[in-house]
Amino acid sequence: MSPTTAGVDALPILVVGAGPSGLVLALTLAQNGVAVRVIDKAPYPPKGQRGAGIMPRSQEIYEFLGVLPDILKAGHMVPPCIQYELPGSTNPPKQFDMMAMYDPSPDCPYASHHVLSWGQFPSHFLQLRPVALGQDEITKILRSHLARHGCEVEYGVELAGFDQSTESVKARVSITREGNMEPGIIQACWLVGADGGRGTVRKQAGLTFLGETRGEDALIIADVPITGLDRDHWHIWGDISTKLVTIRPCEKEGIFWIMAGGRQADCDKLASDPEAVRQFVRHVSNRTDFDFGEFITLSSFKPNIRMVNKYSEGRVFVTGDAAHVHSPMGAQGSNSGVMDSFNLGWKLALVYKSLAPIALLSTYTEERLPVIAQMLNKTTSLLDRTVAHAANKVDIKPEHLQNEDMNPWVRGKILLQLGINYRWSSIVIDEEADGGRVRSIEETRLKAYETATGASGDRVHAGDRAPDVPFLVDLKPKPNESAVGSGTKRLFDFLKPTHHTVLVFSGTVGAAVEILKEIPPLVARSMVILPTRTPIEQLVLGGGLEETHYVVKDSYGYAYKHYFVDPTKRKVVIVRPDGIVGAVVSGAEGVKKYIGLVFGTEPVN
Repeated sequence: MSPTTAGVDALPILVVGAGPSGLVLALTLAQNGVAVRVIDKAPYPPKGQRGAGIMPRSQEIYEFLGVLPDILKAGHMVPPCIQYELPGSTNPPKQFDMMAMYDPSPDCPYASHHVLSWGQFPSHFLQLRPVALGQDEITKILRSHLARHGCEVEYGVELAGFDQSTESVKARVSITREGNMEPGIIQACWLVGADGGRGTVRKQAGLTFLGETRGEDALIIADVPITGLDRDHWHIWGDISTKLVTIRPCEKEGIFWIMAGGRQADCDKLASDPEAVRQFVRHVSNRTDFDFGEFITLSSFKPNIRMVNKYSEGRVFVTGDAAHVHSPMGAQGSNSGVMDSFNLGWKLALVYKSLAPIALLSTYTEERLPVIAQMLNKTTSLLDRTVAHAANKVDIKPEHLQNEDMNPWVRGKILLQLGINYRWSSIVIDEEADGGRVRSIEETRLKAYETATGASGDRVHAGDRAPDVPFLVDLKPKPNESAVGSGTKRLFDFLKPTHHTVLVFSGTVGAAVEILKEIPPLVARSMVILPTRTPIEQLVLGGGLEETHYVVKDSYGYAYKHYFVDPTKRKVVIVRPDGIVGAVVSGAEGVKKYIGLVFGTEPVN
């Protein structure tokens, strides 16, 4: 589909920018049956590794979207780091994992390089950690899935500006065809800017971008073939307070990613001269035993620590780097952009379809701003610690190399993003908390970036990430399946960005019928979860079966454990399309109230 140069081309959603944030949003909308167009001013798809770390929470989102198998097939685990002593030192290098390793649990399925059914391997073989894959490959995979919905990214189409009314947005674009620029108009119900920190959408929308630029901490990044350097480690020489070189192997054989600079380096000069980069690396590393090929990419950047004051203006939204930029420490930027888009996508789909009021879209800013504010604080703190540690020449003892409090290069569990929550949100209901939500909204906002909940000890609250559950026996199989389905399933097998999933913990299907009648079939799927010790005669399902989409038995008790359910009592947990718990209630009245908040019969505060 090409932008029109005559008349007006109308569509539901226009996305500006084809990075991971823009493509995740587009794919979420497309899977919800909402037509979307994606334009990008670049003439071709991107090259290079930028934002290569995929955190476990992003992996979960990619699974819900159906793209995770392709990402895991293409990606690889981040290798252990080797930090060499300064040139001339005879001390052995220090080795550690940049992302500390944590034992997984059944509620967190992303261990090692694979999605595992819990119990598949002994726990000492498992590691809860990120996957590395360059953004060029991530966006290629996302584009291929988007193409299955009839949507192709339109490269060489630049947003020049836009005008909006109460009904639509009229975007003015410049289209590059055979070296010539042609004007065009695209009219959409909504426009979303995923066009980066220097993009047009945020500026045109009049959103502020508060924060600072750390010019003194400038770095260069590059993708380049290297021979003679082992691919089993992430190599680090020098330090950021003086001169720094880090070299990490990529998923493509023979290709490495370089991040270099430091406060005594001239990054502007390095970014314009590949030979200067080669000499800089040789000088800092004091190594001549590996060789460079032709640079694939080479650029410089200065860490920006900025965020918008709000995520939208009228019918125009921003997501990802268009809404927040920060230091590269912690690999949070692209992952947070993916979460931005997944939060916005299901809401925008409901509003466009007139299934929810336009007020629902205000919760995008309400939920994401506190998270991003804390993410910026965390990544800035990591940058400051790394610089100070290097400047003070702190020597780390071998036994402390894997300690995140002692070694600023080691990333803690909080950066896995599994504990990000929206407990204060006006569209969550928690009947197990005071006032239906939280005791103190302001206090809770300050904990938007906490560690993972659920099996870690604290109960699951409304607003938390929904924990996974393994070993669910499907008692309502599809045609041609056996009486208990095709083996056991995980809860994540049922969660999709196209609908809410209502989990009804009940001893029988019949006891859940009252609740099931409150669930709108167009926007939700229901699942009755029977406890482990359900008598076998009750597994022969009777009255009420037609009222529910799924009936499963919690064969190992993980569902009742992770969601803190007393098997003798009834409990309802509503999981939103973005994998967040929207409600923790006891019965039909609570379900009805939540449905009213999201879909319009109750006011959104």
